[in-house]
Amino acid sequence: MSLSELPRELILHILSFLDFKDIIRCSFVCCTINDLAKDDMYWKLQCKIHWNQEKCPDNLTWKEYFIRFYFDFGSYLDIYGAVLKAWNQIESFIKENCPDSFCSLNVGASEKDLDDFEERLGLKLPNDVRCVYRFHNGQIWTDNGSPVGIFGTIHNYDHFRNERMTRVEEMLNPLNVSEKRMGMLRITKCDSSRVSQFLCLTDQHGFEIGTIYCPSGYPANADFDEKNCFISDTSYLNWFTCYAQELANRAFPLVKYHSQPYIYRFNQEPGCVAVTDHVCISVATAFIAEMSYVNPPHFTFAYRVTMSMDSDVAPKHSCQLETRHWVITDGEGETSIVNGPGVIGEYPIIRPGTEFSYVSCTNFKTRHGEMKGTYTFRNFATSRTSDVVVPLFHMICPEYITLEERKEKISRRNK
Repeated sequence: MSLSELPRELILHILSFLDFKDIIRCSFVCCTINDLAKDDMYWKLQCKIHWNQEKCPDNLTWKEYFIRFYFDFGSYLDIYGAVLKAWNQIESFIKENCPDSFCSLNVGASEKDLDDFEERLGLKLPNDVRCVYRFHNGQIWTDNGSPVGIFGTIHNYDHFRNERMTRVEEMLNPLNVSEKRMGMLRITKCDSSRVSQFLCLTDQHGFEIGTIYCPSGYPANADFDEKNCFISDTSYLNWFTCYAQELANRAFPLVKYHSQPYIYRFNQEPGCVAVTDHVCISVATAFIAEMSYVNPPHFTFAYRVTMSMDSDVAPKHSCQLETRHWVITDGEGETSIVNGPGVIGEYPIIRPGTEFSYVSCTNFKTRHGEMKGTYTFRNFATSRTSDVVVPLFHMICPEYITLEERKEKISRRNK
């Protein structure tokens, strides 16, 4: 039996497993495939696979629609789906929970915008960066001023970091265009603390190409060539898509600050929840790079404690926190004990259906440490006290590269 004798639907099904480029090649040597390659059902499937499009404009065929996307985004074919999914996750989350962030998303950069930027930069942008910025060229200021950053917030005492996505034109600034900053792109920025994350496009500063880092310690605008740096990721695409997935998984709490909801970048390890006498305690943590140093070692972490009581619990279990007790252990096993009244100067009351959260911080001389403890609560009905367990939680500093290590890499490279 020849190919032309097979049912059309069966051949189309077989062809659906081939890449569209292979189909086009085959269409030049086989009349049957040439005929089927014009079938709009095939191109509808290709639009779904490559561009995630399920509705075609009335004035176009599916093949024409595919070609339009291909001319615009064809150079991102291998990553377009992952970037589109990530942006859909981010947009969906912030539209529902952080409308100010959603309104601040800028229109996408054009290919010409990105080409012009590359000419100013004197370097090629990675394809994943270009693709991400084709959807949205960073965040713009809103009527409320500096926008709520889509990359989250860490707020602890008087420290506030709110990371927004920079626009292409912001990636280069007087610090970036200097010889020392050449090849370093500012991909996030906090307008108040001036903390940023940077993407390395070259290895001339001792980083691996593609490294995303945050300089250690204050001042945030100091010369990074004199700093050790904490590594966020080694791939922009992985950094971006993993964060989007975390938003989709609702991994971070939403907290109102000055009436605006912010994404708190605190991570809760699985199982970090304990219930004692109907009082539930959970803990999430965050590493603060701009308050940490490698030499001498001083790694700072914020932790957010949430205490609550289910609404169906009897009112007789209502109680008030009186004291706290912490057992803090660093990575070398050195333990310290902290006892004191209340938490951050407060004595929260927990009743059925209520919740109280607070943020505090600690630091270690080692890259990791752990904490556990108890809160003493007094029951209103019985006046008895009970020790409510705070579950064990861990804090781990990300990988870092020291100034000396970078200088050594540069020295080896220049030999």
